[in-house]
Amino acid sequence: MSMLKGVKGELDARVTANVEVGLGKTIKVAFIATYEKLPRPVLKEVVEKARAGEITDEDCVRQYLRGWRDLKGHDDQDIPYCADALEEMLSSTEYTAALVEGFNMVQFGSRLANAKN
Repeated sequence: MSMLKGVKGELDARVTANVEVGLGKTIKVAFIATYEKLPRPVLKEVVEKARAGEITDEDCVRQYLRGWRDLKGHDDQDIPYCADALEEMLSSTEYTAALVEGFNMVQFGSRLANAKN
């Protein structure tokens, strides 16, 4: 925990998966993902490894995602955070994109993440 005002070890990001449902239609699935906020030297190392192809976006999500809330399943019930649910999400292009965007928002700031999209 930082002694600096406003600096936290974990941050929430509101993310949305735009899920294809067929015939060119999508549904928006919004939820809140919580990530570890990396110190600059660690983030720099992660970026260098990603550029070198040593780690993937999915690896970053697996390592630094700490949970989620308000994620509803097909039955409109909450989906609890667990390894199996995370792996199912990472097998979906749309959910992976949402989780990676959340990681980027937390690590680099929402303005940079928005500029990348």
